[in-house]
Amino acid sequence: MTTAASSSSPTTAMTDPSTQLILLVDPYSTGCMIAQEISKRGYPIMAIWTKGFNPEMKTHVPVSCRDLSYIAEVDHLDAWGLEELVVGIKDAAADVAKGRGVQDYTEYYTIAGCIAGGEAGVDMADVLSEHLGLWMSN
Repeated sequence: MTTAASSSSPTTAMTDPSTQLILLVDPYSTGCMIAQEISKRGYPIMAIWTKGFNPEMKTHVPVSCRDLSYIAEVDHLDAWGLEELVVGIKDAAADVAKGRGVQDYTEYYTIAGCIAGGEAGVDMADVLSEHLGLWMSN
């Protein structure tokens, strides 16, 4: 299995933010404000949507965040367990890097953090952070 991103240590998290991927779980409503602040600091953000998250809720975006974009969005599919979700995240990150012409696209992004973007994402953000061995989470 190839990996598109790996967990980081506090030392590597302080390097170039453009390759330090932040996962934001269920970024809706004011969670978009978190994404906007992270993005202003140069970090790419990937939205992770938990199983059963209402698609209509994804449209609850504050006016100030209407131009916010994620490098990718991954839906946690009903058939997926945690490991399949992680593979989906890493594959999405590799696809983005490959689309940008990066030579070593499978290792371009390092997952530097995982944060809940709303109350619905708290449990998944904690589980993902622990599974990925991240030092930075909720």
